Amino acid sequence: TDYTFALWKTNDKGDRELVTFAKAYSGLTDKEFKQVDSFIKKNTLERFGPVRSVQAKLVFEIAFEGIVATNTSIDRSILKNSNKIIVNEIGAGGISGAPVLEISNTFVKHIRSKSKMTIIGVGGIEDAASGQSKYDAGADLIEISSGFVYSGPGLVKELGTI
Repeated sequence: TDYTFALWKTNDKGDRELVTFAKAYSGLTDKEFKQVDSFIKKNTLERFGPVRSVQAKLVFEIAFEGIVATNTSIDRSILKNSNKIIVNEIGAGGISGAPVLEISNTFVKHIRSKSKMTIIGVGGIEDAASGQSKYDAGADLIEISSGFVYSGPGLVKELGTI
């Protein structure tokens, strides 16, 4: 079972919105999951579709074995053309591929400076050089997404050379 952890944030318009800060596989047994699910159902304060806000009674100690960092960004300033009119026309959304390489590497470096956990670096890997930059930033493993879509399976072979 996967869990998404989020906090409430008040936006500029005064509306509350959920901001995801982590996603994790729980590793709970079926019995343990049923206990947590039962607690959540009994202590729900608010519902927003599948999202539930619960009373702060149950404490989780969460230990992560690794982290996948980072893949996408919503920061339009990293694009060559971040014209606000065009952004408004096409709408906001996640940016992936080559534009996120440097910001992704910055996150990997930061995480590595704070932790020895396994880091799977993802974001902007489109050739051996960008894959190597992810390792140089501190990743233990790399993952490809957009690069595979645009470069095809030959990218896997190329990355195997680093």
